Amino acid sequence: MERCPFLAHRITSLRRTIMGANWGRPDANCLKFLELRAGPQYYLRALHRSRLHEPASSEMRRNPSHSPRPSVAEPRRELLLAVRSFVRAARACPGVLRIALVGSLVTSKAIPKDADVVVTINGSMDLGELARAGRRLKGSAQTINLGADIFLADTTGRYLGRVCHYRECHPRAACLAQHCGRREHLNDDLHIVTLSKELLVSPPVDLWPNVIRRRTVPADVEELLLTELERVQVP
Repeated sequence: MERCPFLAHRITSLRRTIMGANWGRPDANCLKFLELRAGPQYYLRALHRSRLHEPASSEMRRNPSHSPRPSVAEPRRELLLAVRSFVRAARACPGVLRIALVGSLVTSKAIPKDADVVVTINGSMDLGELARAGRRLKGSAQTINLGADIFLADTTGRYLGRVCHYRECHPRAACLAQHCGRREHLNDDLHIVTLSKELLVSPPVDLWPNVIRRRTVPADVEELLLTELERVQVP
């Protein structure tokens, strides 16, 4: 059987991308392509390659990715407005006890990679409504080529995982949750991302039920997020 030249070239290209010259690491766009088009076996091999040099941090440990390349000139504004909308939706979810802002948005970084929020919940709440709000936040960030994560913690400051970005929970080769399906909408990939108890107990900024500043925040965070949320905070 004669091999299609285009297919042979594509397979070679994929192999080079996965293995990389000099053991290179594929970026996030490559991983997304492999997940959607090349099949789970290529995706998981590439994902493993991307984690070989994971940095450590005392507060938040997560895998490195490519440098953010937003599609708008002022990505901070777009992310902050998306976070504000998320807070307004998430605070109405039964079982949500606190919402806080962490990550690069609370710094003066001009081009943050994503929007990171920590939601403290009671142990028995249904995550369905919160997951819907989280998908809207992620979707808003993705429209400008950035990302978002909703981290979950319980009332003792124990890290639970992230809100899953899939609408429905069923076994997937690309799902990295340690206990997929045990609790709907919870991605407990603690081997990939984890937050310290110190960060969960005392985040830089509480957004709800009351705005609490534990550090000086940039002017745009004050103007677009905190000032607006303070108008409706719980007495």
